[in-house]
Amino acid sequence: MTITSDVGIAFSKSIDLSFINCVLSAFLNNSDYSLEHNGNNLYIYKDIFWDDKDRDVLSHFLNSVNDSDYLVVEACDGENSPHSETGCWKDNPWNLQREKASLCFIPVGNKII
Repeated sequence: MTITSDVGIAFSKSIDLSFINCVLSAFLNNSDYSLEHNGNNLYIYKDIFWDDKDRDVLSHFLNSVNDSDYLVVEACDGENSPHSETGCWKDNPWNLQREKASLCFIPVGNKII
């Protein structure tokens, strides 16, 4: 059985994304929805298979930044599915959060091309 997730990743403007490696850049560029608001960035993935490679690439990067400057929220459908939340940037401009098995956010800002 394959479990898919909705994943939201919010980065504050304190994180310089211009220096990320090409693997993480490709992952972020493949988001289903992305927004920029006052230098802050939000990436939303719908129904992705959130595999260990994706987690490892993101985790490696997140280990190098302050956890108060990002928030990663994963929402899975299903009764016993894993949910996770990493980072401490709760006051992000999108109010990114998980409600039950869904991601919730306020779509403010401009789409990232």
